[in-house]
Amino acid sequence: MSTAAQPAVAPVPAAETAWQPLARVAFRFAFCYLGLYSLITLSNVEDLLPYEKLWHGIVPWVGAHILHLSRPITYFPSGSGDKTSDWVLLLCHLVISIAATALWTVLDRRKEYATLNEWLRVLLRFAVAWTMVVYGSVKVVKLQFHDPTLGQLIEPWRDFSPMGMLWKFMGSSTAYTFFAGACELAGGALLFFRRTTTLGALVSGADMTNVAMLNYAYDTPVKLLSTHLVLMCGYLLIPDLRGLYDFFVQNRPAAPAPVRPHFASRKWRIAEGIAKTLFLGYVAVTSGIGMVEGAKQIGSGAAKSPVYGIWEVEEFTRDGVALPPLLTDTMRWRRLVADFPGFLSIQKMDDSVTGYKVKIDKGSSMIVGNNLNVGLSLKWERPDADHLLLTGTAGFQPVSIRLKKMDVSHSNLLGRGFHWVSELPFNR
Repeated sequence: MSTAAQPAVAPVPAAETAWQPLARVAFRFAFCYLGLYSLITLSNVEDLLPYEKLWHGIVPWVGAHILHLSRPITYFPSGSGDKTSDWVLLLCHLVISIAATALWTVLDRRKEYATLNEWLRVLLRFAVAWTMVVYGSVKVVKLQFHDPTLGQLIEPWRDFSPMGMLWKFMGSSTAYTFFAGACELAGGALLFFRRTTTLGALVSGADMTNVAMLNYAYDTPVKLLSTHLVLMCGYLLIPDLRGLYDFFVQNRPAAPAPVRPHFASRKWRIAEGIAKTLFLGYVAVTSGIGMVEGAKQIGSGAAKSPVYGIWEVEEFTRDGVALPPLLTDTMRWRRLVADFPGFLSIQKMDDSVTGYKVKIDKGSSMIVGNNLNVGLSLKWERPDADHLLLTGTAGFQPVSIRLKKMDVSHSNLLGRGFHWVSELPFNR
């Protein structure tokens, strides 16, 4: 028996390795479904991909003629990602993907889709990365979860919705909100580059798993998006599952995943680099502008009301008659809350709150506003830093009101601060 070494067999390139039949079918479906959803995600890039508008005609038709919904589907800004139109769109994507997969399986006889899979990964990387950058940016500058407003500080705990409670929980801690946004930005940035895709998918997947659980647990209507982002990150990790298992579970070296260029031609690789640089520049510039403008409008740099504060009513006179602070009086004011320049809230003695759109003029010291048919026309003055005097008409009746400013800076929520040493938990 010869002991001569046998010649090494060259490994078969991944592009020439036949896939299992089930893997081919699964890829065809993933390509159709995740591709469709990724295009919807990227259609938020203004003026870059007007793909979403195509569905604005298809989805209402499906809702009316196929599903026979009782109400027509209309598109309007609501802040919800789980609207009826979103669920109908999800159904459309599923039906199209299943039909396309079946037809593709019947007609196509190829044994592998290595190149097509690589381009799907590119699409998923950029779709997830874009979304992570957008949501991370609005957390870093505290636009998504802003500080609790003055009006919210006087609302009873029982009136908050689960989503509202989540927003107050996040907004009450600038440090944690910044940390959450920085993690999302880091995950998104790593996904823009092929060599850091695995780390980016791990970071983004962990971030989005936590976000998805919060959305489900607190009934936040971004369940569809966060769930799909987790699925996309999972798909990006498929080539690395064996290596991750070897490294984290078996405690043994993991084989590196090959990184091949998308194009064989040098000129096309240069063109790809230029296109990628332009896109990253677009993301950086638009995100930066959005953060700066958002901070000016609703962030920490936003303008405040000239009579900013929570004001507790000390004396309330209507038609020349001083009204005692009875909890049964539904007309007497209890507090006035002025947070933003064009809006103020009035809390009555029974804790009901009425909001007014107002114009507060510093020059004439006038507050003019209305709520439905109830108007305000009040002259204001500040005899000192802690008091506000209002005289004029409210609800077509003459009033004279003296108010004292509430100090919220020393409240448990806003004034507690951070402590390295706590002998007892301060749990209120």
